Amino acid sequence: MAVAKRQPKSEAASPSSPLMAPTSSVTLSFPSRFFPVYYEHPIGGIYWPYISDTAKLPPEQAIFGFGMTITCVWIIASVTLHYGKVKRDLEQLQRKGVANVSGHKRNISALVAGLGAAPFLGLLAVYDTERTPGLHLLFVLFFFPLVLGFTFTTTSMLGYMLHKYETHKDAVKASELAELRRSVRAKRLICVFLTVCVSLYLPIGMAMVTDWYEYSNDKAVHTFRAVFQHLSVLCIVLFFGTFWWDFGSIRMTVVQSVEN
Repeated sequence: MAVAKRQPKSEAASPSSPLMAPTSSVTLSFPSRFFPVYYEHPIGGIYWPYISDTAKLPPEQAIFGFGMTITCVWIIASVTLHYGKVKRDLEQLQRKGVANVSGHKRNISALVAGLGAAPFLGLLAVYDTERTPGLHLLFVLFFFPLVLGFTFTTTSMLGYMLHKYETHKDAVKASELAELRRSVRAKRLICVFLTVCVSLYLPIGMAMVTDWYEYSNDKAVHTFRAVFQHLSVLCIVLFFGTFWWDFGSIRMTVVQSVEN
């Protein structure tokens, strides 16, 4: 009779896994900034261009679309792993006898928002502002609110866990509690800046311009919006960077099934 046995092959701490999302976003899309200058492609005619306007013509459009698609994959992986870690931590609190442990619905909400936002990042990259400006804007308007939902829900969830750990310090290691404090503090600060930047970029900025697609009449306002678009993306990159503290205690084990 054949019996399948699971044998661990390797184990390693991997807090750097979530950093692949912001790293791939920066490194794979950076070359697309060089080509518009080299080929003298138009980038919107404003003082500080929108990110998407620097990647609306080949070859930079292909590089940017590929980079954002790879980034989507890493975002999905990071969001899913973060959901699993928080779920495990909540269950451990319950097993250790901590009363009134909740938060599972918030954790699921963060998962849904994060997974929902990721595809729109890839779509807004491949549907560029040159050929399909309307679709590009539509995907932008889906992406940023979902990201805001993900960041706020995740921060709220971790803040709740921090409160539980602060009142039950025997349920967590001192080093993990210190990392959670740093993570929550950084996430709260980033959420504030992200809200301000997205608000000035989208609802307020869009209301200030006379045309969303033609920049010549409102160069200064479109430049204002573009600056806050860049700052919004920077906030998102930094938010995923804070996962370094969240994933510090995770160990990934590769296993293999062997039949005897």
